[in-house]
Amino acid sequence: MKKGKKKKENEYTRKKIVDEFTELPISRQQKWQLRRAKEGRCVICGEPKVTAWHCLKHAVANREWARKYSHSVRRNKTLTYRLAEEVKGKGKPKAAKAK
Repeated sequence: MKKGKKKKENEYTRKKIVDEFTELPISRQQKWQLRRAKEGRCVICGEPKVTAWHCLKHAVANREWARKYSHSVRRNKTLTYRLAEEVKGKGKPKAAKAK
């Protein structure tokens, strides 16, 4: 077995990200989420966001989780419902009206 050369204590493989979140006393995951939110991306997957924190896919998942958690029955016309309808409607070609 060959012995590899020892790394210095201060030697890193990546450069440290220095921004306004660096010195906050929070976990690295929370810093990652704050950076994504600042960039306008989903805090879960990194896609462009449509709500304050999530892309459409994760906003709908979060909405349905909240409905299940609170035992909600009503479906109000909130932002996620309207956006989901727009996306669903874009996939189908509009039928011509018959005269």
